[in-house]
Amino acid sequence: MSLIPIKEFDKTSQHIHMTTLVTSYINYYQTPLENSTHYLRLSRFKPLLQLNAYMCIFVTADCTNIVHQYIQRHCPQFQKHIKLIVLKSTFFESSQLYVVATRKGKPTQLPDNRFPPKDTFDYMCYTHAKFECLRQATQLNPFQTEFFAWIDYDTASLFQDPSTTLGYLRMVLQTPITNRHHPPTEHETLTPIDPNHHLYIPGCWPKHTSQEFIQSIHWRFCGHFLFAHHKAIEYLWSLYETYFVSFLQEYNTMVWDINFLAWLEHQKHWKPIWYQANHNDTLVKLPPYVFSETLYLFATNIETYSYPSIKDFTPSSASYMTITYPSRTIHILNTKYVNYHYLDNGKCHVNHPDQHRYIKNIMCLLTNEHTIEDASNSFVEMEESATKMKLSPNNHSTENTCYGMEDIRLFQDQVTSKLQFVATTMNYSQEPGHKCIVSGEYNIERKCLENCCIVDPPFESGSETHWIPFVSKKEPKRPFYIFKWSNVFQIGEHMQYIDVDEYRNKLQITHQCRVKSPLFEYYSIQGSSNIVWTTKGYIGLVHFCVENTTPNQYYHMLVLLDSETYFPKAHSKIFHFYTYGMESCLSMWQIQDHYKFWISRQDCDPVCLEIPCSILPFDFKIETHPL
Repeated sequence: MSLIPIKEFDKTSQHIHMTTLVTSYINYYQTPLENSTHYLRLSRFKPLLQLNAYMCIFVTADCTNIVHQYIQRHCPQFQKHIKLIVLKSTFFESSQLYVVATRKGKPTQLPDNRFPPKDTFDYMCYTHAKFECLRQATQLNPFQTEFFAWIDYDTASLFQDPSTTLGYLRMVLQTPITNRHHPPTEHETLTPIDPNHHLYIPGCWPKHTSQEFIQSIHWRFCGHFLFAHHKAIEYLWSLYETYFVSFLQEYNTMVWDINFLAWLEHQKHWKPIWYQANHNDTLVKLPPYVFSETLYLFATNIETYSYPSIKDFTPSSASYMTITYPSRTIHILNTKYVNYHYLDNGKCHVNHPDQHRYIKNIMCLLTNEHTIEDASNSFVEMEESATKMKLSPNNHSTENTCYGMEDIRLFQDQVTSKLQFVATTMNYSQEPGHKCIVSGEYNIERKCLENCCIVDPPFESGSETHWIPFVSKKEPKRPFYIFKWSNVFQIGEHMQYIDVDEYRNKLQITHQCRVKSPLFEYYSIQGSSNIVWTTKGYIGLVHFCVENTTPNQYYHMLVLLDSETYFPKAHSKIFHFYTYGMESCLSMWQIQDHYKFWISRQDCDPVCLEIPCSILPFDFKIETHPL
């Protein structure tokens, strides 16, 4: 594509970890565009211009002034993140693919099933021109990025929820793209991505849905958006140079770009990474593994503990708490032991003939440096007798019944100063096969769980089982739990029923707001860790799982809560600790400028990671509306 010469950029400087968005505003008609047409087009372009993302815009000379004026009016500081790249002449003279099609390929036909008057020869050539723009953008690379995303200038007009969808796109564009592997599946392990095919593209049809590439539009791919490493763009351009002319000559028909792409894939010349989408908000909903970062690579310290061996059981998630008394500070770690483990294919193997799952909770004390105090005599199993806990087991034994207190989270009662816990349990639930929440005392002197009560959810259905104890700095004596994160954020207070059994309480919602943030709307966000108070506000770790993934893909992020309202304010980038699988984190702590995360992998292999706080800034704002 012939361009007006612009300043050369230094190709030797280091790529920054963002993505350049590439689009075009081109007159692909043989006649000038009317002003009314410009204003309609530009109104559809405006949402992308206001993303505040790095962007290259290819324009024909006859459109340059009006586009420049419009951008200047709506994005006064556009020079910092938008580059206008002007074609030397008209599209028909500047586009290499148009010239090749008319002079070498010379197809004389158009598809039988098309949509006139839009689907003209010129328009179909224009659909291919995006790959010229992408290649030119990678060569110029004004923002020195490694990844590039193509988007049609008017794509936002297809979105039903533009603010959320564009917020998701902005987050992806501003997040480091460090992933170089396909996540594991039920049948394949983690495999490297071939740089030549490191290109993500949405589509409507699964592979092999149709082999009609000529006479009808082929919806294997959507043409509006793609996301690629610069090497993959160069490789795709080489395929155009190798096969485009022969394709046109063989079929004597000019087709849409997505038909040619589907043909390339069918012929096994091209292996893009496809994801399911349609011509709506899903176009830009890249799978989370694309932009999730591997956190352990930034660890300044990794601590593993010499856990005792218990027959048929494996150490799993751990919960940490520190309690300060006038004479000393105690650091407690509760580790869940389980009689099952997850295989590489995501399936669970249970060490019990009836597939019953059992949980033990093992307590140990840590030093101020979070190492084991006395490795030879430090691990103690916490007794979980129904008598001491003052709970009645339900005696409903079914396949996959889980026995014991699961995912204990420790906290200190600010009224009694006692160490408390909250956990989920199945065998003390009043509903067979369902879990309930139990709260009680974690007695490290008597080495038992005691004085427990079941805490009913505030609603009959839809309750969360990942309740997070929340100790407020300004209201320390109110026993709060974070109950729900997604769409509506809710905090409840632990209340006693009137004239009801003292061992059965309820949670009453006291703080709630509607959350407007892409990840919180697209996924079911669950509470993971305790909440840490800092001068910035309260910080906690949350996670979400991606549906229909085997093994289950878990992703995490930090959330910042407001000191006064307790509502979410911002979140960090998403990450996985080690791999795209089942990773749990019940506890985190902040010590000066580092976070500590106690995690488990595949419900086993516990480890403590120390990560600099600077690695996880709260770059993404969360909009909230009180209810």
